[in-house]
This record gives sequence, C-alpha cells and structure tokens, in this order.
Amino acid sequence: PPEAHEAPSLHQFKQVVKEMNHNFSLTKRNISTTTWNLKHRGVLGSSRDRVFGPGARFEIDATIVDVYLVSVFNRAWLIGRPVLYVVVDVFSRMVVGFYLGLEGPSWEGARLALFNAFSDKTDFCRQLGIDISPDLWPCRHLPHKLLCDNGELKSKASDALPKEFGITIQNAAVRRPDWKPNVEQQFNLINNHTIHFEPGALNRRLDEMKRRHCSLDASLTLPELSRILAYKLIKYNLAAYRADALPNEMLGENLMDATPLTVWNWGMEHLTGGAKVLEKQRVWTKLLPAATASVRRDGIYFHGRRYACERAVREEWFARARTKGKVEPIEIRHLPYAPACIW
Repeated sequence: PPEAHEAPSLHQFKQVVKEMNHNFSLTKRNISTTTWNLKHRGVLGSSRDRVFGPGARFEIDATIVDVYLVSVFNRAWLIGRPVLYVVVDVFSRMVVGFYLGLEGPSWEGARLALFNAFSDKTDFCRQLGIDISPDLWPCRHLPHKLLCDNGELKSKASDALPKEFGITIQNAAVRRPDWKPNVEQQFNLINNHTIHFEPGALNRRLDEMKRRHCSLDASLTLPELSRILAYKLIKYNLAAYRADALPNEMLGENLMDATPLTVWNWGMEHLTGGAKVLEKQRVWTKLLPAATASVRRDGIYFHGRRYACERAVREEWFARARTKGKVEPIEIRHLPYAPACIW
C-alpha cells in the first residue's frame, strides 16, 4: 500500500478519471445505449428537418394529467386523473388539436384527439362556452405524416389512417421522447403554467397543505378543465413568441413575430398551399372502427340488434332482402360503447 503522502486525494482521483474519460468511454460503459442517446449525445439535427411546411408532420402523444377531477353529476364523487392527448404541427409548433377524457391512453382517446385536430374548432370551442372566429384557430387540415410514440397507433385499430386518409404513420423508438420534442414540450408547459395552479393538482405544496392528500382539494370537472386548457392553448398559439424558432424559409420576410399562428398562416400561403381538408361528418365516420352487418327483411342486423334508416326504407332494402330470400352484407362503422346507432 502507498504511504499517506503518496496516495492521491479525492480531487486528484476525480481529475485523473476525467482525463481518462475524454472520449466518454467510461460513461458509455456505465449507462445503456438508450440513456446515452437520450441524455448525453450531441444534438445536431432538428425536428424540422425534411419538413416542407405546415401539415407535413404532426406529433401526437398522451399523458396522465397531474390533477384530480370530480364528477359533473355530483362534485362529492372523485373520478381520478384524466388523460390528455395533444396534437402539434412540427413546422409551426402550432397546437392543432387536443382531447381530455378518461379513456386511455388508448386508441379511443387518440381517435377523438385526431378528430378534433382534423375538424373545425369553432363548434368545439362553442361547446365549451368559448366564442372564437375561424381565423383564431384555423387548423382543420390532414397531415402527410403522423409521428406517435410506438403505442396505440401501432395497433390494427389505426389502419383507417393510411387507408382512408392517406396519412403515413411513423413511430418513435422505445424510450425516445426526444424524437417528438414539440408535443413533449407542450406537456411541460401545460403542467408548469396551468395544471399546477389548479385545485387538486399534484405539485409541491405549502407546508400547511401537506397534511392532507391533494385529491381532497379537487373541485374541477372534466368540461371545466377542458375549457381552461382550450384557453391556454389558444393563448399559446397567439403569444408564444420565439425569434430563434423562426423557420429558415421565413428568414428575410421582415416578420415582426414568430408566433405559431403567424408561422402556420405564412406556411399555408407560401409553402403547403391547398392542404387536404375533409368535412366533419366524413372525418368522424372514417375514424370509427369498421365492421360488417347484414340487410335482412326485418332490418339491418348487427350484433343481435336491428337498425333502420330513411334511405333503407326509401330504397326498399328490407323488401328486396325478403323477396330475394338472401342476406346482403354491407360495411358499417360503429362505436362499441354506444350501440344506439351505426353509420
């Protein structure tokens, strides 16, 4: 063993290790490849690479919101924490749609978020008690690509997106949230600027409030929190000024601001052009799960129930099935939890 004066001090030992780790060989040996790529690698690219304009790529992700909610039927009933889906345009950083509910994370929640992103926002905001003009939130276009997190959009339930809408689905690698930084940043902003100030939120609280659980402070319902988030996202689209986030295509245009709404409108006019837009009812039916029903003499038979509509009665579907004596299959769309009607 070395003498006391020959042994290195802790500071000297750390300095030697730092010199030995000049190429990060020791760091890579002690952490996984995923952790290195997520937290230590050099960031040379951008999420805007190979994105030609608004609607080129959307990012979608879900998170469990850090707040407890109560029921709309009885505020004494605690219903737990909701699930928030957010859809963001990569080029403009514009929030093009969101959905707050108790489903998921699952395809049902993602389907409702995509329906909100692909349809007009004036009717949606009017249901929440917010009156806006179409120019305030003009996002109702279909994207060319949709980037997800290797979750619900990887299932067979999402096959309607490439087949019916022509949208290419892309999935990020496992444990790589840095591949979709725009939507991840939205969760950070929503939590830090909105959710943590609401009653019933899961955040660091004052000493006198730590004696009881935060769920006892819950007072917001699902529609009330949806209205708060709608106000927050509209404000973000109008006022999130970042001069460094201005796309390279817009440099030299003498623009006074770089808000997501300004970048979206400029890109739609100069880059994307006529993006694909579908009517609301068509978007709704194409996102529903498909199935096969049969036309019989006593109605359209599906899962033990019989349905009828004005068109079937007017065109004599049931009389034709009774006269021919055979069952005619038809393609339908349906909601498994709402069997009152089919499409």
